[in-house]
Amino acid sequence: MELPKEVEDVTADWLTAALREGGALPQGEVKSVTAERIAVGVGLMGRLARLSVEYDDAADDAPASIIFKYPIDAPMNRQIADAYRFYKRECDFYSRAAADSPLRTARCYFQQCNENLDFVLLLEDLGAARPGDQIAGNGPEDAEHAIAQLAKHHARFWGKTGDMDYLINADDPVVLQVLKQSTTMACPVMLEAYPELMTPELSDLARSVCEYGNVSLQRVMDMPLTLVHGDFRADNLFFEGLPGGDDLAVIDWQICHRGHGPFDVAYHLTQSITPETRRAIERPTLELYHRTLVDNGVEGYSFDDLWEYYREAALYGLVYPITVCGALDMSEPRARGLGQVFLERSLSAITDLNAAEKLGLWT
Repeated sequence: MELPKEVEDVTADWLTAALREGGALPQGEVKSVTAERIAVGVGLMGRLARLSVEYDDAADDAPASIIFKYPIDAPMNRQIADAYRFYKRECDFYSRAAADSPLRTARCYFQQCNENLDFVLLLEDLGAARPGDQIAGNGPEDAEHAIAQLAKHHARFWGKTGDMDYLINADDPVVLQVLKQSTTMACPVMLEAYPELMTPELSDLARSVCEYGNVSLQRVMDMPLTLVHGDFRADNLFFEGLPGGDDLAVIDWQICHRGHGPFDVAYHLTQSITPETRRAIERPTLELYHRTLVDNGVEGYSFDDLWEYYREAALYGLVYPITVCGALDMSEPRARGLGQVFLERSLSAITDLNAAEKLGLWT
């Protein structure tokens, strides 16, 4: 099916065909559709619009409001998204893995990713639920609840991803090559843009993470493997108010891959909550995560294993703010604010955890 390039190109006929193909419109047709851009500056790798839909002769449960997700239009961001195959990853997740995860996700009404990596996702509108806020940071109750539910997801796929041949490995050669190139180019830009956050020691550490961070991705392939979300942060979570009465939903699976699940935990705790909240809940939340893994069938993985990898992942996680602050288009005010909180929180966690000593594992 030919995909609309812009949300303004979505017609009633195209939407009818897409919903029919996805199984969301077995009868009737779309009579009219109007579009409104949403979440500007929230998503760094994709654009979102809300489609308001009216039907002729459709079933009562035909979706009246649909989220239309399509490629980012900032050239630098699109180049990175294509290099990492973000759009194909997310379409593959919704078509092949979402139904098996205990995590609530947005229902997918249609997905398609073409060979040129243009894509469209038609997703359930969760806008009535309370969203997380990356800049404000999740509160302790939200963070603890999200991590506990995440543990159930990790446990579901723990040691069972071998036949999921569509998943990209954490140490995928193309990913490693692009990561090394992009972070090496981004680091000087980040250092120049945020000099107030960087001491000489932290600047040197950032350069070292760019130089040797790929080794961490290679190391995780010798650890227990599961389906990793890859971008488990506050802006990608919804809480109470969800359809059906659920109290957590997780969106944006563009960075999902086969890797070591506790990376998602480290990324969330070190970059999606304030340093003060992290210090208060860090150890208890990690204990909750580990306990939930065990309660859901994971064996042979100790809390000490979790703790030591958590510290390593906190260090490796610095590649995210380096990339956001140095390689992406930060012209949107909220996007620049995102970059700053990513970086501030990441550096704070690295310092608190003495995570810099984990660099010795990579060199």
